[in-house]
Amino acid sequence: MKNSAQVVVIGGGIIGASVAYHLTKLGVTDLVLLEQGQLSKALTTLEQLPENERQQPHVLLLTARIQLANEHPHEAVRLLQQIPEDSRTPGILQLLADTLIRCGQNTEARQILNQLIEISPAEASPRIQRLKILTELEAWQEAE
Repeated sequence: MKNSAQVVVIGGGIIGASVAYHLTKLGVTDLVLLEQGQLSKALTTLEQLPENERQQPHVLLLTARIQLANEHPHEAVRLLQQIPEDSRTPGILQLLADTLIRCGQNTEARQILNQLIEISPAEASPRIQRLKILTELEAWQEAE
């Protein structure tokens, strides 16, 4: 779980989901939506959007984050992969790579991490470290 965010929305009901939706539509990417229970109300709100709105990158990202908060990483991967490649920021790609690793899809995660290193070499060091850890994890799993 994140320790900080640029924006924190408290409450995952219809108003909280709407605020989070509009903030992401305005370009806010470092956002956390807090809910004391499951974020099913927020998902219900987003599912009521017209189909063309649900396919917008900011809606897919928000929905993926809600799925992650609800412990549904495979659904989050599916949503993140629907974001068009030209809309995938380094933050979105990092979230996708981390979620792929969480789902055990290491080959796909490795491809995303390599793509991230190419896109932003200045931030390559932590990503190279993740690749090394991923390689060690795979070797350890193969040894078992």
